[in-house]
Amino acid sequence: MCSQCNKPQCLAACDQGAIRLNENTGAVFVEESLCIGCRSCLMACPSMGFHPVKKVAFKCDLCDGDPQCARFCPSGALTFRSVDEFLMEKRREIANKVILTTEER
Repeated sequence: MCSQCNKPQCLAACDQGAIRLNENTGAVFVEESLCIGCRSCLMACPSMGFHPVKKVAFKCDLCDGDPQCARFCPSGALTFRSVDEFLMEKRREIANKVILTTEER
């Protein structure tokens, strides 16, 4: 699963310009027509894959902003949130821990 890094090493490792940033979704993706199959991106990032038939790199591209894995996950274990939603949730978790620790004193 791709973390969609802020500073994607796969993008930096690709000398062909085959790994790009989707301006609409913010997702990093592989432009298959530009990929020469050198696998430099695979060495830079553990989330990359290599298609054995097409002989090109691949990775999660967030399905153009509507990730199907999260959409159809029957248990709800996979979710898709914006960065702002994710950060707000983390802030609330930290605040709750601080409140609980303060109450225990």
